[in-house]
Formats: sequence, structure tokens, C-alpha cells
Amino acid sequence: MPRRFAQRRAGPRSARAELSAICRAVGVLAPNDSVELHNLPLVLHMPCKKREDTGEIGNEIRGYSKKEPPPVNTQAPASSTPPWRRS
Repeated sequence: MPRRFAQRRAGPRSARAELSAICRAVGVLAPNDSVELHNLPLVLHMPCKKREDTGEIGNEIRGYSKKEPPPVNTQAPASSTPPWRRS
């Protein structure tokens, strides 16, 4: 997959735009090293698309966005009794 992806998007301008989109999605706007982008969560927007040459279904990356953290449950439990002891 990475090889097909690289062939489809040619040129340094496209690569810079792709890196810029990833940096905005993870919140690191000016990384000094690629290590600063490792293990940061992001969401890929990838619809499935049928290839014209082989008819196979493939993915096409359309964009990136920030991964929102799950909502924090601030409510206190209904009771202090563990679930396995409730009747």
C-alpha cells in the first residue's frame, strides 16, 4: 500500500502538504524531528474506492483530523456495592 500511495501522489509539494495536514491534526505545527510525531493519535478519513484497472477495492486517504478524547464520566457510581454482589 505505501508504494501505491507514493506513486499516486508525486512531488515534494504534495509531500509537504501531506506532512502539514498530519502536523495540524496532531497539534505539532513545527516539528524539529519526525520523532515528535510518533505515537500521536489522529483520525484518517479513508473512503473505500474501486480501482479502475483491477476492480479491487482499495482505500484512498482524503484527509486527517484530530482525535477527540473520550468523554470523561464525572458522575459518581449509583451505589458502592460491586455489580457481582447486587441482587
